[in-house]
Amino acid sequence: MADNYNPSGSLQFERTDKHRLGRIKGKWEDAMMAEIPEANERAWNQGAEEVTDGQVDSHAEVRAIGDWYRSKLKEGNEEPAPAIQREPSQELLDVREEWDHFEGRRGEGSIHYNPTSGRTGAADYGNRATDDYFSRFIPHLNVQANLEALEMGDAGSRHSDRFEGEVPKLDSSEIKDVYDYYSKKISK
Repeated sequence: MADNYNPSGSLQFERTDKHRLGRIKGKWEDAMMAEIPEANERAWNQGAEEVTDGQVDSHAEVRAIGDWYRSKLKEGNEEPAPAIQREPSQELLDVREEWDHFEGRRGEGSIHYNPTSGRTGAADYGNRATDDYFSRFIPHLNVQANLEALEMGDAGSRHSDRFEGEVPKLDSSEIKDVYDYYSKKISK
C-alpha cells in the first residue's frame, strides 16, 4: 500500500468511508504513484469515484484521475492568500518611543508659581514657563503630529497591500464622463 505522505501543497481529504484506503491495488497503484506521486491514496480513491466508475482499470483512467487532481490543486490555489503581516517601519517605532517619552512627562503638569516671591519670582516663573513651553510642549506636539502622520501612512500601506483587484485604465474622455456622472450623484 502507498504511504500516505501528504506534503503541504497537496490536497487534504476528509477521512470518510466513502474514500476508504486500499481500493487501488497492484499495477494501478504503481501507475497512480507515477502519475501523481504527491497525492495520497485517499485522494486517488476520491478521484476514482469522481472521474471513473470507482474501479481503476486502464492507463487512460489513471491519467484522468491525475488531471482531476491537478485541476483540484489549481482550484485550491485560487483561494485568496492570507493577509500579509506587515511590520511597522523603524521610523514609526522610533517616533512612537519618542512620543511615549513625552507622554511619560505629561503628569509633571505646569510650572509652579509662588505668588509671595515678588518680582523676581514672577520673572523666574515666566522664564521657566517659556522654557517648558518651548522644550516640552511644542516638541511634544511636533512628535505627536509626526507620529499620527506616520501611523496614517502605515495604515494606508497596509490597506493598499490588501487591495484585491485592479485599478481601471481610463483615457481622458472616459475620466470626464466618470467625473460628470459621479459629480451629479454627489451634489444631490
